[in-house]
Amino acid sequence: MDSKEFDTFFVTYYNMLCAYARQFVCEEDAKEIVQELMAWFWQNHENLVVENSLKSYLFKAVKHRALNLIYRNKTYARVRGVIKKKYSIFEDPDCYLAEELAKHIESVLDTMQDEYRTAFEMNRFQNLTYSRIAQILGVSVQTVGYRITQALKIFKEKLKDYLPGR
Repeated sequence: MDSKEFDTFFVTYYNMLCAYARQFVCEEDAKEIVQELMAWFWQNHENLVVENSLKSYLFKAVKHRALNLIYRNKTYARVRGVIKKKYSIFEDPDCYLAEELAKHIESVLDTMQDEYRTAFEMNRFQNLTYSRIAQILGVSVQTVGYRITQALKIFKEKLKDYLPGR
């Protein structure tokens, strides 16, 4: 695909993908999602294998990216809520330190292995017991404990600058 073909591709799909993304997120986020997808497509088009129609592939990719954004925003809100609840010093909603810490926690969660992050979030944000998490995930209680322990180790290492006495 040369740049002229890509321009045609972009003009053909951009507006309809933005309209579709707006069903999930605001207009600004929709445009950003579609622009990032188009950039990704341009960079990876040579290695891309589309089994069905390209249009279907693009719509699924937009939906997936929009749902990921929604999930990240909800995770950020939950993290911020937990921090504010746990540490009463952050009662001011504009508290810079709370915002900064929440962003770092979200960043650590984003880089964490899915298994660790899922178990940790289910336990800490949804208040599920280890046995309930094990039942939902189809793993042993010991596995859940291990995953949460690993998540906490990752937090301890990545957030050491925010821990007291450091």
